[in-house]
Amino acid sequence: VGFFFFLTGYFIYVLKKNSGGGYSVRRLFKLILQVYFYSIMPFCTWLICRLFGLYTFPEITSLNQIMLFINTIIPITSGNGWWFTQTYFIIFLFIPVINEYLQKLSNKQMILTLSFVWLFWYSSTIFPFAYKSFQKALFFYILGATIRQCPIKINKWISLFLFVVTWGFYVVLEYYDSAIIKNESIRDMFVKNIYDALKNIVLVPGAVVSIVLFFEKTKIPYNRIINEIASTTFGIYLFHDSIIGRQLIWNKIFHVLDVQYVQKYFQVNAISTILFVFIIGSGIDFVRKTIFERK
Repeated sequence: VGFFFFLTGYFIYVLKKNSGGGYSVRRLFKLILQVYFYSIMPFCTWLICRLFGLYTFPEITSLNQIMLFINTIIPITSGNGWWFTQTYFIIFLFIPVINEYLQKLSNKQMILTLSFVWLFWYSSTIFPFAYKSFQKALFFYILGATIRQCPIKINKWISLFLFVVTWGFYVVLEYYDSAIIKNESIRDMFVKNIYDALKNIVLVPGAVVSIVLFFEKTKIPYNRIINEIASTTFGIYLFHDSIIGRQLIWNKIFHVLDVQYVQKYFQVNAISTILFVFIIGSGIDFVRKTIFERK
C-alpha cells in the first residue's frame, strides 16, 4: 500500500506539474469501470455456484447476501471489502487540489509540510480512527511527490542496505508483536502500540523510500512484458480480495487455513499458491483489458 500511493504521488505529481497528463476524466472512468467489472464478476460467480450447488458460501449469511447485492451495485462507496479502492478513489478525486497546493511550495516548505503530515496526522494511524486509510494514502502520496521534488542524493547500494535493515527490524518487531497474543493487561496494550508505531510510522516509510531510491538509480531498460504484467496488478487485487474471491479462492479451492497452514511445508504451499493466484489474476485482467477496456 505504501509503495502504491508513494508511486502515485511520485509520478502523477510530476506529470501534472509538467504536462497536465497525470489526471484525467478518462483515467478516472477507466478506474470506475475496472472496479465494476470485478464487482459484477464475483457476484455472478456466487450466483452460479449456488445455482449448481458447487459451493453454498456458508460464511455469507442472509443479511450479508443483501449487502453483497448492494456492494455489487455501488462497489466503490460500499467497499465490497476493498477499503484500498475507496481510499484510492478519494485520493484520485483530490489529486488536482493536492498538486496545486504542493506546487506553490518551495522545497523547504514542502519538506516542512511532509513533516507536519507525518508527525501530527500519519502518526495517529496506530489508533482506530475513521479516516485511518485516507491518512496513510495522503501521507505516502505527499512523500512520493516530495522525494520527486526534492531528490535525495545517496548511493544506490546504501539505499539497498537501508531497505534490508528497515525490513529486518520490521520482521523482528512483527515476531515479538505476534508473541503478545492477549491484550488484557495495560502493559501488553502499551507494548503493542509501541511496536505498531515503530513498524508503521518509522520502518514502513523508511523501507518504501530506500527501495524506491535504489531502483531510481538503477538503469533498467524498457520491457514491455514487465509493464504489461504491472498494469494488471490492481486487477489481481480486485480479483482475489473481493468478498466472494476471499471465500472461494482461499477457503474452498486452496483450503489455506484448514489444510495448507497445518502442513509441515506450508511455506512452499504459500509461495506456490500465491504465484498461481497472481498468474491467473493477471491473465483475467489481461483479457478484461483486451476485450472490454479497449473497446
